[in-house]
Amino acid sequence: MVCSVGGGGLLCGVLLGLEKEGWRDRCKVLALETEGAESLNKALAKGRLVSLPGITSIATSLGATRVAQKALDLAQAQEHNVKSVVLSDAEAAMGCWRLADDERIIVEAACGVNVAVCYDGRLKSLLPELAPESKVVIVVCGGSNVTLETLMAYRKEYGWIEKKTTDDQEVPSTLSAPNGLNGNSDGMPSK
Repeated sequence: MVCSVGGGGLLCGVLLGLEKEGWRDRCKVLALETEGAESLNKALAKGRLVSLPGITSIATSLGATRVAQKALDLAQAQEHNVKSVVLSDAEAAMGCWRLADDERIIVEAACGVNVAVCYDGRLKSLLPELAPESKVVIVVCGGSNVTLETLMAYRKEYGWIEKKTTDDQEVPSTLSAPNGLNGNSDGMPSK
């Protein structure tokens, strides 16, 4: 299960739901945050609530300077099943435009961070025990804080990340990557 974390409400719901259904010990949870909005990650590292001085990430809907106590408590209680993962804004933005390219779904960076783990072997490196028959749930939510113009701006600013990391030749977004992976500098596919 992959979900993003802001204040921790979604994470609490996921963890409590897994516990209620008896799946707590059968399901790993990746709790995704972006650099500059990683209040859960910092709290887990310190073993107590931590307040960030501010939110510096583009993932503004992950903008809780302090995660909820309940989210921290649940994550600590299930530490063998919950893995806190922090990705860059560039990776979150890449997740946004690649989901738009590949699935025609537009999401904001707070969700793009979840999608980013699906590309370039990130998920397998985070969960090496995954097998071809494994079931993975990616929580895809959050589209009120994004436009096509936003995605185009992300791609213009962060498009370099695909040159650095992308080797997924079979996905449409590889073909539409800017400047080189068969794409043009404007982020539109080559003709």
